[in-house]
Amino acid sequence: MSQLGGIAFAGLHVMLLATIGLVFITIRELGAPWGLPRQFGIGFLLSALASAQIVFGYAEGNAAISSIGRGLSLVALGLTFDGLTEAGRVALARRYLAAGTLALAVGQGLLAWLLGDETAGAVATNIGYATFGVLILWLAGRLPKADHGIGIGLLIVSGVALVANSALRIGGILMGASPVAATSVFVGLVMAATIVVAVLIAITALVMVAERYAAQVAREAQRDSLTSLASRRLFDRQMLYEFSRWQRYKRPFAVILFDIDHFKRVNDSYGHDVGDQALLLVAKLGESALRPTDLFARLGGDEFVVLCPDTEPQAAAALAARMMERLRQTPLVTPAVTLTLTASFGVSGPEDGSDTVAHVVKRADDAAYSAKRGGRDRVVIYGDS
Repeated sequence: MSQLGGIAFAGLHVMLLATIGLVFITIRELGAPWGLPRQFGIGFLLSALASAQIVFGYAEGNAAISSIGRGLSLVALGLTFDGLTEAGRVALARRYLAAGTLALAVGQGLLAWLLGDETAGAVATNIGYATFGVLILWLAGRLPKADHGIGIGLLIVSGVALVANSALRIGGILMGASPVAATSVFVGLVMAATIVVAVLIAITALVMVAERYAAQVAREAQRDSLTSLASRRLFDRQMLYEFSRWQRYKRPFAVILFDIDHFKRVNDSYGHDVGDQALLLVAKLGESALRPTDLFARLGGDEFVVLCPDTEPQAAAALAARMMERLRQTPLVTPAVTLTLTASFGVSGPEDGSDTVAHVVKRADDAAYSAKRGGRDRVVIYGDS
């Protein structure tokens, strides 16, 4: 590879890094809902500047410029790694990352200056790159597999590629190769590999952010926005699962359906803010009374439902009675008013082979209506009313 070819490769690398950085910053500033960390754009732009300085320093024989460029490249990689941890929601002691990155950036320059040999600084810089490759592999092991199925694989590939490329670069440097004056095809391949690593890390960053956003949207779809209880969609899915278990294995389950007594009167008299606080109190008290295996969901308005796996209706009625008692004993205290809330509960379970999910829920609803007709603030099992 000629010197001109080396400069062309280096120029392509700089343009690529700058383009990726500008794309990331544009996405971020346009307010895309994905939550793209700002560090990605800054890191890649800084990498472009660093690469340009390194090439210019070597071409001009100015060790100071190339040393500063190497230091900036380490800082840029530190920023990119910080962005990866933020995208994956992995806790990181940033002060240690900042201190370590600064130590690597300054250390390579000092080493080159003290030894009077830029080779030492270049080798130290690539050891720093390899260190970040190991950190990327560490990050892959910390990501939740349920949220980052593809991202984990890309992180592993990126980390291995960064370590391997750093080792190849160290080998090339120790053999006397210069980034812009290289005549070896081997060094040309190393420079091409550097471009591949940069693209890999950029793709990994985008995939991780997209996966995190998709997982967040999925979780939000399964949770009620006000109470954080399970949504109707999640309840329906789990209800189908429990119903299929009953059909195949005759595993019992029960449904508790209830709503707050005279809730419309609360909203009309004291406003929807107090109504929302009433819903939050019911959600809190209900969760405290139920078992970890029970699914507590808000169907809409003031209507709630509990799915109780492996539970007969009589046992579910005891759970409902416990919820009812806690509601009686815990008044809703607001700046506007103090209220004692009550609720009417209906309980049902599957009965025969001709049953459907809709039948089970309808019977629970009918039992809750019977509780209201019977004076409210009570539990009724379907068939006992």
